[in-house]
Amino acid sequence: MNKLLKYWEANKRKILITIGVIALVFICIRIANQLVKQQNESKKNEIMQNSFSIVKDVTKPDETIISDTKLNEQQTEENSALIKQFVEYCNQKQIQKAYELISQDCKTELYSNEQHFANNYINQIFTNAKNYQLELWAEKNGCYTYKITYNEGNPLQTGGYTSNNFIDYITIVKDGKNQKLNISNFVNKEQLNKSAESNNVKVQVNSRSIYIDYEIYNITVTNNTEKTILLNDGKSPENFCLLDKNDNQYYSLIHEVAMSSLTINAKYTKTFKLKFNKMYYTNNQIKYMQLKDIYLDKEQYDINLNQENMETTTIKIKL
Repeated sequence: MNKLLKYWEANKRKILITIGVIALVFICIRIANQLVKQQNESKKNEIMQNSFSIVKDVTKPDETIISDTKLNEQQTEENSALIKQFVEYCNQKQIQKAYELISQDCKTELYSNEQHFANNYINQIFTNAKNYQLELWAEKNGCYTYKITYNEGNPLQTGGYTSNNFIDYITIVKDGKNQKLNISNFVNKEQLNKSAESNNVKVQVNSRSIYIDYEIYNITVTNNTEKTILLNDGKSPENFCLLDKNDNQYYSLIHEVAMSSLTINAKYTKTFKLKFNKMYYTNNQIKYMQLKDIYLDKEQYDINLNQENMETTTIKIKL
């Protein structure tokens, strides 16, 4: 014990200095750790805020992708709010309220009643709650088409993308006094009522329904001849085509039409639908529909295996 006291008395100053240094180092380490923790928290908050901003932005696009159009702030907010309301109703399985936001044309084309809409849209997409990302695809004549990507998960963590994405195209249109939605890739419907006639065969194009990747035309053909005619034998889809302002051709999907629809008896009128393979773009307006090589005598066609030297006609309707 005496030795320890003597050692303390002899080295007291050095021992106190050593203890002080150790204490100071310990305090500095604690302070440094606290500063690093604060910096990490600050960076984490900044990242979270930035992520939140990204998610907010992807639901409010204001510039079109396939046409040179930029929306003002008010229009952007109104469009985004309408789509947001629709998605919320779908997530909450409020079928009636979601259905009310769909346009009458879209209901007629795709969803004739609420149950059909529930079975084929809500129950197919919204099996779980969905977030979404929007891209403003195009604007034409006050109609706004958005590509919507439905996804699952926390958008702050996924950035809006997951492996369970579902893509649709939604178009905002004027329906009476209100803005409504066309969904399931349906863009809009146009009444045309354009017609042309050749060799006593009259073709009237009543309307067209425009989708993102095709168009469907409602057509009425009147055969005023004395013979049964054959509009198309189904072998040549290019014989039925659309022509745009640059004479680009878009061929029909004639194989989807029954031969019975393409055969028209003498003094008879028939209405049917015809689909064309045409993507939706706002700058390639269709100018004409052309029905080429209409056989004016189906009986002659049936007995002539080579279909040579038969009387045909072509009808070109200006749209």
